[in-house]
Amino acid sequence: MLGLCNSLREGGCEVVAVRVAVFSLSGCEGCRYSLVEALLRLGDLGFELVHEPLLGVTDGEYDVAVVEGAVGSREDLEKLREIRRRAKLLVALGSCAVLGGVPAMATPEPVRGPKTPIRAAPLSRYVKVDYWVRGCPPTLEELERLLKWIAEEALIVLGERGLEYCRERAVDVLGSLFRIDGEKCIVCGRCVKVCESMGVCAIDYANRSIDVAVTTPFQASFDESACIACGRCLLYCPVGALREVNRLGDLVQELRLGLLETAYVEPEALAGLCAALKAPPGRIAAALKELGFRRVVVWRPAYKPEPEKPLVPASYSEYLLIKKHYPDLIGLTVEPRLKLEKGAALVTACIARRLEARGLVVTAREVLRLLRSVDLEALPEEELEERLEEEPCRRAVGPSEVGKVLEKALQEGIDEPVVLYVCPGGCLSGGGQPYPEDASEEEKADALKAVLSLLKPLALH
Repeated sequence: MLGLCNSLREGGCEVVAVRVAVFSLSGCEGCRYSLVEALLRLGDLGFELVHEPLLGVTDGEYDVAVVEGAVGSREDLEKLREIRRRAKLLVALGSCAVLGGVPAMATPEPVRGPKTPIRAAPLSRYVKVDYWVRGCPPTLEELERLLKWIAEEALIVLGERGLEYCRERAVDVLGSLFRIDGEKCIVCGRCVKVCESMGVCAIDYANRSIDVAVTTPFQASFDESACIACGRCLLYCPVGALREVNRLGDLVQELRLGLLETAYVEPEALAGLCAALKAPPGRIAAALKELGFRRVVVWRPAYKPEPEKPLVPASYSEYLLIKKHYPDLIGLTVEPRLKLEKGAALVTACIARRLEARGLVVTAREVLRLLRSVDLEALPEEELEERLEEEPCRRAVGPSEVGKVLEKALQEGIDEPVVLYVCPGGCLSGGGQPYPEDASEEEKADALKAVLSLLKPLALH
């Protein structure tokens, strides 16, 4: 099943296959599980796996050692040095092994236990590393590349020295809505992949060797780049290197001063909070009042087509998509503009709302931090006020569908108005929602049904 073999025959001569061993140090072992999944999916690989306890394979001499996790203890260091001594080639698997990852972000306190902690560090700080695989965890494509390299090229490059990986300088990227902290970035590539999936490609890998970094072209600010401010990348950064510019302090201050009366909450944002806190909509409304709001209204801006402007962005993110990537269509596009009344704040699932709105706009993710301090179980459920309008025309949802509408508009023109939602599944997956570990897409979808069931039946998604 795994395509493991002891030898190959070429031209009547027996060639011993590369022997591979997989090990873990200080880490979550997610990279290792991904590697096992790749082994099971890829079939015949043309090398012999001699050590991987997850598959019940242990012991044996090896040519190539694949090591995941950072060096986080003296015992890890001794183990790594012994692995390096026995291996002809050593592969660092994943961000922890390559850069130190999450373990390297905290200095361990002296503790009593089976291991003696040291400052966590990448493998290359202590031993020679011959091959690197980025990711947290690496993608299937990266793992395929690793396994093919082992099977086809490892014997050829035996004895060659790889360039040791270490961070020489951090690359920061600024923006009015969010930014990249280069010192925290572990170059896992999750943000790059999600930006690519949105059809934007505003961020990618730049530089080479020890200077590799995730950044925008020419290290421009997000505002000057191809970024459409959807904020989807924020949801998938595992180490907080990508973070929004926080408005939570403004919200707390205005609540303390009694300047805010009404919280307008988008239904998708309310669903995100319900799913993350495992609480019904009425109790979330009660918690918002506990923070200082007097009214909680379920509401979402509803933009309408204008004369000669049939393309209707659901938020400023779709407007930026057209402005930056389909500029010939900008004359056919309604520009989202929103003015909040005095004493009101908008709780949104979409971080791009801040670009279209005058007034205080906070994301569901920011509000979640405040609501975690409220004893929800002690609160009664409040009735929800609502002020929602039906959508005026058909909808295109997700990057693929929106892209098709815009491409067709370029080639054939547009014969009927359409509202554009660029995030996959619409606003429920917006960049201002709680992190995936706080609430899954399925949990948010179920919560949205619960929210909408309490409101008047409208043509909502």
